[in-house]
Amino acid sequence: MQRIAASNAMFYSDPDTATWVNNHDFARYGDSVTLPISARTLNWIPYQLDAELATLLDYFHIVASKSLIVFGCSSGDILQLVLRMALSDHTLSAVAVLQVILAFSTLHRDGPSAQAIHLKVKALRALASSVTADIDATATAHHVVCGMFLCLCEMRTNSDTSYQWLWYVCGAKSLIKTQRLDGPDHNKDFDIVVGWAQYYEVMARFSLRHWGREHSYEFEFAENLGYHAALPSVCARGNIAAELDNPPIAMLDLLREVIDIAEAPSISQNSSSGYTEYALELEDKLHNAYRSFLEQLRTVPKRQTAIAVFCLAVLVYLLRLTSTHGKDKSTKIDGLLDEAFGHLAELDSLPFPLAILLLGLEARNDRERKVIVKLIAGTERDIPTQALLYVKSITASSWVQEDLRKDCSDGSIGYMENMNRLISSFKILPTFI
Repeated sequence: MQRIAASNAMFYSDPDTATWVNNHDFARYGDSVTLPISARTLNWIPYQLDAELATLLDYFHIVASKSLIVFGCSSGDILQLVLRMALSDHTLSAVAVLQVILAFSTLHRDGPSAQAIHLKVKALRALASSVTADIDATATAHHVVCGMFLCLCEMRTNSDTSYQWLWYVCGAKSLIKTQRLDGPDHNKDFDIVVGWAQYYEVMARFSLRHWGREHSYEFEFAENLGYHAALPSVCARGNIAAELDNPPIAMLDLLREVIDIAEAPSISQNSSSGYTEYALELEDKLHNAYRSFLEQLRTVPKRQTAIAVFCLAVLVYLLRLTSTHGKDKSTKIDGLLDEAFGHLAELDSLPFPLAILLLGLEARNDRERKVIVKLIAGTERDIPTQALLYVKSITASSWVQEDLRKDCSDGSIGYMENMNRLISSFKILPTFI
């Protein structure tokens, strides 16, 4: 394996399996991108793309696609799916998928630009033209995928309207429910599409639950439903994926329920027998899911380890939300954290920012903090996302505050209050995707 330094970025090439990128491409991709060169080049495209668009598609194939994170799926699985959708035929919905991929690719490579806006508008126009009264499930899946890419584009803008990514997530969910893409009789491709939308929706629900900025768009449409953790009203239409026999998707369903448990903050609700029984039932389901993921470690170790860590993080989150600070509960949490940090020590990266955040806030000593710091650095190298910036900022603030509280006898605050303060410190709704 030969290593070449160019424009302060390191590029790797295996002469037996790779193609080289010329100096013009080095300059285009910029100093901040590490570009892995692989043999997976797009040798056949059923469209007449000019050189610039072909470069964008290749950039997506090699670099930008690594940002496509779906719980329970590899980025390679998602890459194959969206390219197959975009390049398989000339239907308007497929054209829209291609255009939105190109828009995301240029935004990922160059940041906000006129070209990104132009390609985004072309995708929206193709989507609008493809809507018919008898739209089938395949075209609907194309629409959902376009919605998820548009969501990613909004997340990368960091503008005053960047909250609009929520509407794309909720629109995708509405389409899934309308066409019953989450029914049990669909193929694996639909499972990926449904899981993608569900992952983003549940992560959005977590952010909105703990982020409280009055006089903001997000806060206003959340309050319209009567409680802060709501998504926009279109998202109130039932839960997706309830009928799919898919363990990762079932895990996200459990996380949604855990987040909703945080909607019962009063002492009377937390101490009621019904609330306690429900919390214990969720805890039991999460333990069963964790054991199931552990059994699968023998077949796909790295991927299942990441999912097992996510499961443990959700378990700790649940126990913190419902904790009465008794000795038994503290012992249980310590045991879960010992397991979680044992798994983290085996990983170079973790594609789930929320799990890094929840466990980073639990780091009990410098050794565990070093594990988190190393994990964030490895994840930034493999899968650079804006979510990691939020994770780094929140964990650093939390560690400083925790160190300061150790010197104060009356400095303790509740878990929910602390989480709300940390996440609400951002002007724009933070994402953990």
